[in-house]
Amino acid sequence: MSYAYLIVRLSALAYTPNYRAYTLCGHGAVDTIEFLVSAGKSREEFMAIKQVKGVADIPSSELDDWGPVPEPVSETVSQLRGRIINENPDGSEAGIWECTPGTWTRLVMDAEISSFVTGHALFHPENGETVDIKAGDTVYFDNNSKGTWEVLETVRKTYLTFKRD
Repeated sequence: MSYAYLIVRLSALAYTPNYRAYTLCGHGAVDTIEFLVSAGKSREEFMAIKQVKGVADIPSSELDDWGPVPEPVSETVSQLRGRIINENPDGSEAGIWECTPGTWTRLVMDAEISSFVTGHALFHPENGETVDIKAGDTVYFDNNSKGTWEVLETVRKTYLTFKRD
């Protein structure tokens, strides 16, 4: 079964590979009409909004096991768990990340913004002062931010990584 949806929008279009957009150059309040065309998808599958409730309360066992950190620098090897909420062809992604105590080298070289919901960690950048991170904190890492994670209590965060020139 195929579905088609008509959305009238007053702003400019953003490219999304999930639909075809047709622009109507008209007069008056309506300047764009978008047609969402799908083969067997519901309207909800076109929605760009995804919600995960109670991120801090999700049992660790319900997150995907991502294994040990690749470059530990302490005897205690941190274990990673998480859930990818959205990923894009360019490698950027949004998700939930959890890490057990240990010390290790940060390998993500994309820009990242993270909101920590549980735990306590220190981030020691190669250049700069140590960042003390606790539940409730939001941290931005610019692309190519290098340093060492020191996780003191299991931390969980929501994150968005993205490409930045």
